[in-house]
Amino acid sequence: MSDYVTNEQYPHLGGNFAQGDPACFSASAFRYCLDNFDISTVMDVGSGQGHTALWFRDQGCAVTAVEGLPENVERAVVPTTAHDLTQ
Repeated sequence: MSDYVTNEQYPHLGGNFAQGDPACFSASAFRYCLDNFDISTVMDVGSGQGHTALWFRDQGCAVTAVEGLPENVERAVVPTTAHDLTQ
């Protein structure tokens, strides 16, 4: 498996790093939001394989993950809804 996930059949869905993208993940920023804004539910749209959604779930949030690339949905670390938002 490549470190970068894309699908030639769905180029409009872009791609993602299979292990999660450290440039898009900031536990300290997420923690600040949880501690200061009474957040209990999270929707992760374009969730990739669900690493950020998993972090929020592990913090006690109810999480909904939505992803378009079928291979990400199949390999997701949290239950993920398959949906192409352009459809």
